[in-house]
Amino acid sequence: MPEEKFTVRGIGLSGTSVWTGIGINTNTDSGWSWYANYDMQIEREKISNNIFSVGVKINLN
Repeated sequence: MPEEKFTVRGIGLSGTSVWTGIGINTNTDSGWSWYANYDMQIEREKISNNIFSVGVKINLN
């Protein structure tokens, strides 16, 4: 396959953009857990994007 050629494109972030975030995750002895996350994109010294997510995970085993 070395003769195969293809083009790969990323998500197109600018050179002045960074993503950062924080999260928490807990586990219980009864097989379930919950989580909360916050992520933000900083572009040219200002926040240009925010993402909040929360959820529950259940182990069915």
